[in-house]
Amino acid sequence: MDEQRSQAYVALIEQLLNCPQGQEGELLQAHSDLLDAGLLEAMEQVATYLESQGSGKAQRLHDFAAQLAPSLGLEISSQQETEAVRQFLLETLLLIVDKHFDPQQIYPLWGQQQTQFNADLLAVLPTVAAQLLEGDTEQRISIAAVLEEFGNLINQFPLGIRWLNLELGIAAYQQLLQVRTRETMPIDWAESMNNLANAHRNRIQGNRAQNIEEAINAYGQSLQVRTREAMPVDWAISMMNLANAYAERIRGDRVENIEEAINAYQESLQVITREAMPVEWATSMNNLAAAYYSRIQGDRAQNIEEAINVYGQSLQVRTRESMPIKWAASMNNLALAYADRIRGDRAQNIEDAIAAHEQSLQVMTREAMPVDWAGSMMNLANAHRNRIQGDRAQNIEEAINAYEQSLQVMTRESMPIDWAALMNNQQSQLLSLVRRN
Repeated sequence: MDEQRSQAYVALIEQLLNCPQGQEGELLQAHSDLLDAGLLEAMEQVATYLESQGSGKAQRLHDFAAQLAPSLGLEISSQQETEAVRQFLLETLLLIVDKHFDPQQIYPLWGQQQTQFNADLLAVLPTVAAQLLEGDTEQRISIAAVLEEFGNLINQFPLGIRWLNLELGIAAYQQLLQVRTRETMPIDWAESMNNLANAHRNRIQGNRAQNIEEAINAYGQSLQVRTREAMPVDWAISMMNLANAYAERIRGDRVENIEEAINAYQESLQVITREAMPVEWATSMNNLAAAYYSRIQGDRAQNIEEAINVYGQSLQVRTRESMPIKWAASMNNLALAYADRIRGDRAQNIEDAIAAHEQSLQVMTREAMPVDWAGSMMNLANAHRNRIQGDRAQNIEEAINAYEQSLQVMTRESMPIDWAALMNNQQSQLLSLVRRN
């Protein structure tokens, strides 16, 4: 099951659980393209997770699935026995130890077991972990270390259902932190708090604003131990992570959040230098550039110049040859900055934006990265729409063509907000073309 479709299932399930009684049928009809066995599986997984959280919505979701299955000519698969799920979790933890925490050895095996990383596993993890952590001190410390590695590995696992992977990681971190306390194991505790914060920042379930607040709080606690004086590299990494969280923050004052992000990036870059940590430096520089591009405080023209300059520095390390995907992302970001540039020649700025988008699309292909490709195509369409050089009618034709290609991926069902924006832009271009002709 691809991640985009999984997210569409989850979004539909959330709508079903929150829609007024009696309107479920109309909602399902509006999303008929999602009515398949995958949706039933997702419903059962979410329902099992809700049950583990004591939510009263679980039974309602089970009922939805039971009512929907006959109309699809399907039967709901029976849940795995609890003992079998427990056994799989124990085998998974043993595998991590046996393979020496090496993802290159572990991930191929997990790839063959994707269906077993499900909501049933999430439901039993706290109980199994708690039982394993009941031994003597040495055993508790060893089990906590294995749970830490499980959390790290599952959070970075590229396959499976993304939201479930993150929930499994969070559950593992929460359990091991009962052993890794600040008082008894301060350095390990700080590492786990940083990892927990990362998981909350990326979390899909729950309220997005609250998830980011949880991340900021956990980073802050981690940094009470990970100080610049005692642990400079770990401090810098946590500062960079904290900056990312402030850049994404929803609550609080947006102006102040961006300033906090910029300050944290700048502090982290005093340790994360190009010479010492080139990959991390390039990532932090890219993120700093994005913060400058979004900055509200200060002179807008100067902020964009800062963004262009810092993106350029990042791209000296993020090359197409060594880091093609990250290079393409930075090129797309640079294109956006050129498109909005205030200083310099406006016509040339748009040409630079188009050139950067076209370069990024050589790597961001529809086959390899469909969502990113669609977003970049939309941005390219916007640049053609605003183009000054060349024939105006031809520029609009190019824009319409790029919008139409984007709409093949940005559908109303899967990405409704982006779809609406695209439709609005496309209609504007069609009207402009009609008037010109």
